[in-house]
Amino acid sequence: MNLFTAIKKELSSDLPGLETQRKLAAKGREIASTQNIKENATVAIIMISSLEKMEIVFTKRTVYNGHHSGQVSFPGGKAEANDHSLVETAIRESDEEIGVKIRKQDLLGKLTPLYIPVSGFKVQPFVFSCSIKNKLEFILDHHEVEYAFLYTIQDLFRKNLIHTIQLELENSLVITTPYYAIKNEIVWGATAMILSEFIAILERVKKKYPGILL
Repeated sequence: MNLFTAIKKELSSDLPGLETQRKLAAKGREIASTQNIKENATVAIIMISSLEKMEIVFTKRTVYNGHHSGQVSFPGGKAEANDHSLVETAIRESDEEIGVKIRKQDLLGKLTPLYIPVSGFKVQPFVFSCSIKNKLEFILDHHEVEYAFLYTIQDLFRKNLIHTIQLELENSLVITTPYYAIKNEIVWGATAMILSEFIAILERVKKKYPGILL
């Protein structure tokens, strides 16, 4: 069994869910809500497989007048009228933002939806596979993405990956939050919470299939 097949199998079973998302939530953050949902959105966790290693894609948002300005995230955005499903939204956004063309047949599964209090969005994370033979070249929409980068799957298991920080947000609000230290970036908020659940899936795969993540 290869890694993509193993992950697809795990994503089709009971998900780790809110318990793992909560581990990377800021202190006092609202985790789940069935009210005040304004729009649906999605993000794509894209697993890039080359001959040498397995990596996932992150983006660094441009600085703008908005809630997620300058933050590290996964490719994604809100659903549009022409999207027939949230899967199509994830595929379209990945192409528009970073030029990575994924397909419906590349879908491995989905993680637990996440409510974003500051925007009222309900975000559905999807996991995709993408096999490449040559170096991946990003084609960025610089209105939304400052840059994109890859991070090796094996490094997600480093023991010193999680730290805690105080951040000053809008209106001088200071929060205390855990975050992932990835390539000199602070990965926090919804992205960290989604990543926490994805890592939990990888840990289950690693336990069931020893050696598959080497």
